[in-house]
Amino acid sequence: MSSNPTPGDKHRKDSADAPQPTAKDHDALDPQLLEQVLSETVLNAPGTGDPMAPEEMEALYEVARRHPGKPLTLQPVAVELVEALLMRRFPDQADREFWKHLANRIATTLMDDPPTQERLAVFWASLRDTVK
Repeated sequence: MSSNPTPGDKHRKDSADAPQPTAKDHDALDPQLLEQVLSETVLNAPGTGDPMAPEEMEALYEVARRHPGKPLTLQPVAVELVEALLMRRFPDQADREFWKHLANRIATTLMDDPPTQERLAVFWASLRDTVK
């Protein structure tokens, strides 16, 4: 019996192959890991033609529920959005603080890029409107 993959299965499979962090200095993130996670977070984001899994969308809606009416800001909104995706795509993280630091780095990179920040702002407004 074959099972049909659900949206987001690709992300979890790819994530299983991702290098897992070790007890590294949080300020010296592995550039390859940062690039891979950033690519998965941005390239597989809404509007890119690769649908998110329902549980990923629910995690993002939960962020919107925690911050009703707030505009898109680095802290707490963008960081929490990225962290919500990381927690779903990399469920076996060994070092929670490492992943929080990584979410902050990714969110900062996204917010520093004007076209990406604009897309993220539109997406954030859509999330907020959906959970009103």
